Formats: sequence, C-alpha cells, structure tokens
Amino acid sequence: MTFTDQTILMKTNAALTMIMFVGGSINSILSLITFQNKELRQTGCGIYLLASSVTSFFTISMFTVKFWFVVLTQMNLSIRLSIVRGGCVSIEPLLKLCLYLDAWLNACVAIERAILVFRRVNFNKQKSQRIARWIILILPFCVMGSMIHEPIHRELHEFIPIESVKQMSSVDSTIVHVVDNIKKSDSDSWNYRGLELSNEMLVVLISHPDIDKAAAALDVSVGNLADSRDVPGTAHFLEHMLFMGSSKYPGENEYSKLIEGNGGYKNAFTSGDHTNYYFDINPSLLPEALDVFTQFFISPLFSASSTDRELEAVNSEYEKNLSNDTRRICQLEKSTSDPQHPYAGFGCGNSESLRTTPKQRAIDIRQVLLDFYTAEYSSNRMSLTVLGNQSLDELQSIVMKSFNDVPNKKLERVKYPADPYGESTRK
Repeated sequence: MTFTDQTILMKTNAALTMIMFVGGSINSILSLITFQNKELRQTGCGIYLLASSVTSFFTISMFTVKFWFVVLTQMNLSIRLSIVRGGCVSIEPLLKLCLYLDAWLNACVAIERAILVFRRVNFNKQKSQRIARWIILILPFCVMGSMIHEPIHRELHEFIPIESVKQMSSVDSTIVHVVDNIKKSDSDSWNYRGLELSNEMLVVLISHPDIDKAAAALDVSVGNLADSRDVPGTAHFLEHMLFMGSSKYPGENEYSKLIEGNGGYKNAFTSGDHTNYYFDINPSLLPEALDVFTQFFISPLFSASSTDRELEAVNSEYEKNLSNDTRRICQLEKSTSDPQHPYAGFGCGNSESLRTTPKQRAIDIRQVLLDFYTAEYSSNRMSLTVLGNQSLDELQSIVMKSFNDVPNKKLERVKYPADPYGESTRK
C-alpha cells in the first residue's frame, strides 16, 4: 500500500502536519537567531527563551517523526518488529521530554518576569543569568527522572499472525490470529490470550491453576430486535430451544445432567441486540462440557416434542415478570416508542404470540425457529470466553477442536435505526 492509496482524511492530516512542521521550524529558527544577540541575554529570560527556541524545534520535529512513523508502519506491515518496538519505546518519551522542557522554560520566564516586577531596580541581572544557566543544565535531568518509567513500561501490543506463534501444531491453521500480550494489572496473576478462529469467531482464553470452577460464555450478536413482527419472542424462544439436544448429543437433558450433576450452573439470556449462553462446571470436565455446548451452535435439533414444553417455560417466565417493576418500566418505554421501530416489539414472547396467533395464521413455529437460526446465527457473529485451570495452549487446543466447526455464514452485523422514539412520538 502506498501513500496515494490513503484516504482524503489521512492525506489532509499529513498536509497539516507538514505545514505545522515548516511553520514551527521557521518560528524556532527565527527565535534562535534573535536570541543570539547578547543584549537580549542580559537576564535569565533571554537565556530561557533561547533554550526554548531549541526545544520548540525539537518538539515539532519529534511530533512530525511520530506522525510519519505511525503512518508508515501501518502502510508497510513488512517493517521489522524490532524497528516498530524501538519506535514505540523511544519516540513518544522523546516527544514528551521536549514538551515538558518547553513548558518548564516558559514557566521560568513567567517566574522571572514576576520577580523583575517585584524587585524593579534591585533586580540582579548577573545572578539571574547564573541561575538560568544552572536551571538549563539541571532541568533535562529532572524531567528525564520524572518520566524514566515511560520507556521501561511501554509495550508494543500487536495482533500476532499465527505463523509467528511458537509451539503450535499443524492443526493451528484453524486459527487466524493470536494475541498473547493482553494488557493487564501488574497484580493480576491470571493468564489471557485472544484468538480469531478461521470461521471468524472471536475468543478470549483465561487460565489460572487454582480455580475451583471452569466456565464458558458465548455471545451471539443478535437478539429480540431481530424478531419477526408476525412471531414476536422468536429470539427468546430460540434461546430456550437451543439447549434441547443436538445431532451429536440428542438427549434433551444431557447438557443439564452434565452441568448440574457436577456442581455446575447453566443459563442464558436474550437482550435486544445479543443473546448470551453460559455455564460453569468442575474444571476437569471443561473439555467434555464444551463439546456438548458447542454442538448447540453446530447442529441443534429443535425437536417437535420439546417445542410445547419449552413454550410453557417461556410463558411462565413472561407471567413471572408481570409483577416486576423493572420489566414494567421497560415495557412502558417500548409502548411509548415508535411503533415501526424494532424496539417497540414484544421481546419476551408468551403462549399467545408463540402458539395461539401462529396457529390461527397457519404458521409452523418450529419452522420459524429453524429459519431464524439459519438466517441469524453464524460464527462471525459470535464471541466466546473460556476460563479453565489448564494452560493457555491446552485451552486453545480444546477450543480449536470444538468451535472451529461452527458454520460461518458470513452474515453482516445487524443494524437498526438509531432512534427508537422518533419525531412523531415526541409530539
């Protein structure tokens, strides 16, 4: 990629940066020439301003260097990592050093002028010159001492291609990217790794040897805002039905028995723009639990025999929430929103919206679920987090084995109108 391929905004920023560099350089050079005159350096102010003209030139120069360093390293990804890391560690601290020096020199000018006004004819010019020379000698070391932590603690956070990750087996072609240097607190002893699978699913792995519960959560970026107007509550009903067996594990209660029979807990929730499925379990059973869990997103059954039973569970949830004040307020907000906006829909669903009305309209509710799953669920809309006491490499192997088979339908992110109320509802 060349600079001519960049956006208009980038080219504009580059032009403004160069204009600032030229203007700043001219200003600094003229100031430097001006304060070469000894008569202007009879007091400390002249010495400070002479030094400030130098620091100003270096400041605008370092700013320009930083801009072009960032631009060029983004344009040319083949630049050696050592060069990028060296720039990351050095350029920003040097720019800050110049800025701080310039600020302190201007502060010294202001202080001396205040003293001059106060002392008037008693102002000692020779003493002022001596103090200024000592300050200019000492000031850089003071500033560097105050920011010595900058280059030491600066890190390069890059998105590492899989080819550069060590100790990976041949099956790791199922992973597109790995991020190991996730920034965390110095007191955090947990280990983290980010992954992007070849099916575009995003994954965060968390490892700690002393946990007593392993856990996983998978989030799908689609929720009840995507419900059909004909069958409100579809996304929520699908959330319930997804756990009712898969082609590999057809038993309706197989998942529940595995989780709850081993000191674990499972649940899920449907929101407006996402649906979340999660569980925790004895750490030794995490691989087995993940294998069962992932099948819900590969080949769920949506069996007809469990449809009525789970529909009753959805209806019970609806009835339970009728007396919930938070839910009432939420429904009031929906009722006052734009009727044409998806936010105005009935997200929870009940027996009327999912059974009675569909029957009257000759709508097969199971087919509605299948169609919604096919149209809205895809690995590129999913994000997964897995916590275990295994090493990051072991967790990675488990995830690769299970979740890379989740189909990628290349679906775009669902977009909705920004304002759920609109002008008409405000009148």
